[in-house]
Amino acid sequence: SDKSNSKDEQINHHQSPDNTNSKSIKENTSFNETNTFEDKENEIDKADKKKKKEELDPKIAKKKRTRLIIITIIIIVLVGAGIAGFVAYKNYQKPIEDFNAARSSCLESQEAYEEKLESANKTLKETKESDLQDPKFITELSNSVEECAKKTKDLEIPEKNQEYDNLKTTTEQCNKTQDVYDECKSSLEKAISSINTSKEQKKDAASNLTERGTSVITDKSGYEIEYTLKTTAWIKSSDTDRISKAWKKAGTNYDPPTISQIKSHLSAKNIDEDSGVVLVGSVKFTNKTSNYNISSSNKKNPKLYFTTSHGSGDIDKTSKKSRTFEAVTVSGYTNSSGADYKYNQVPLFATTAHSGGPGFTPILAEMTSNTWGECAFIIFVPEVFSPNYPNGDPLIINLELNAYGFIESVYYGQGKTVDSIKFTPGLG
Repeated sequence: SDKSNSKDEQINHHQSPDNTNSKSIKENTSFNETNTFEDKENEIDKADKKKKKEELDPKIAKKKRTRLIIITIIIIVLVGAGIAGFVAYKNYQKPIEDFNAARSSCLESQEAYEEKLESANKTLKETKESDLQDPKFITELSNSVEECAKKTKDLEIPEKNQEYDNLKTTTEQCNKTQDVYDECKSSLEKAISSINTSKEQKKDAASNLTERGTSVITDKSGYEIEYTLKTTAWIKSSDTDRISKAWKKAGTNYDPPTISQIKSHLSAKNIDEDSGVVLVGSVKFTNKTSNYNISSSNKKNPKLYFTTSHGSGDIDKTSKKSRTFEAVTVSGYTNSSGADYKYNQVPLFATTAHSGGPGFTPILAEMTSNTWGECAFIIFVPEVFSPNYPNGDPLIINLELNAYGFIESVYYGQGKTVDSIKFTPGLG
């Protein structure tokens, strides 16, 4: 028992320092936390007291305001100096930028003028007086080219690198040079535009239909029907734009048949589409019978009939061979679905009407009222232009056409002579 107690005391004796140390650490930690919290509170109190003291002490407040003002002034001065420096830099750069911009713009104007000059010279080279409604525009363009050449001959554009002190002068020089180039370009544009307009006017005039005449036909019942014929001159089959314009002026609202469509009705298929000529025309029939009307129950069927002043063939003076021209006529009727083309392949040269010789009928009308038409028609003659006839075969170009109006119930032997409309289309 004594030994046991002695052992317990030894154990307690050994454990006691650890317990004491642990307790001491906890107490110190608690003390440190307390001191830290108190220190923070003290610092806050000191700051509050200092702030209140500064607010209550006018001298301290004044010093603070003065210091703030000084800092503000310093900032303003620094910002102002920066702005002033930037402005000064921009002012220094402005003459350089102005010169570079003026020079660049001048170079662009020079390039645009030279392109327009090239276009003007090309126009002069390709345009003939016969292409224009008014040939004076060729002279005007030529004069404009010469005048511009004089004005621009001694023009110089300053080099890119210039002395700073010369920038204002060289900028003004660029601006003046640009004005000359722009003025010359505008002059050439105006002259070229006048030529193009005159070309269009010539084409438009060439596509006009000329009234060839008016005549009256009478049927066996005594109905009198007037017909009015209009045609163009012969148009080169390659000039499709002019043919289309003429076709529209002939009273249609749709496109004409193409030359390919027309030539497919020829017996000779292997022909050059651009070597022929086309005559575009229109005819209108009007009932002139007093007190008698034409209606759906009293129809009339007049037709337009063409012959030529030549026989069925003629002699080619160059080849000494007999030549017979073939033609195709196309009637352009309008129905509910639009275009309704009627093709008729005929020999071109025909003897006088009703003599038994060949002729061709481009228009066959069906009148169900007192007026019919205008109705368009085309006569196509191939192979008029060739190496032997670069200006067109005179047999066709100088051909006189005779246009007759007939009603199917009228016969030549009844003693009624029908006057024809005679005309020579010529080459337009």
